[in-house]
Amino acid sequence: MARRDKRFAKALNNSRGLRFDEFRALVDTFGYRLGRISDSHHIYYHPDVPSPLNIQPDKNGMAKAYQVHDFLEDVRDYLGDEEAR
Repeated sequence: MARRDKRFAKALNNSRGLRFDEFRALVDTFGYRLGRISDSHHIYYHPDVPSPLNIQPDKNGMAKAYQVHDFLEDVRDYLGDEEAR
């Protein structure tokens, strides 16, 4: 759980500083399941979230900030984590 907390805090504090592999690991720890990969797009699904989460790395191997924001909104809106506010 400590790694999840550190990654989550990093996403909250600096969405541009999250490596894509860290972001994927964070998404997994919140119960998202990888549905498919199409080119560089990783499509994740969660049973409590109505829309899929589409993530992909930027050219430097970092997570895209707007996709991190989308994930944090889903966590706040559907998964009930107050820290994401």
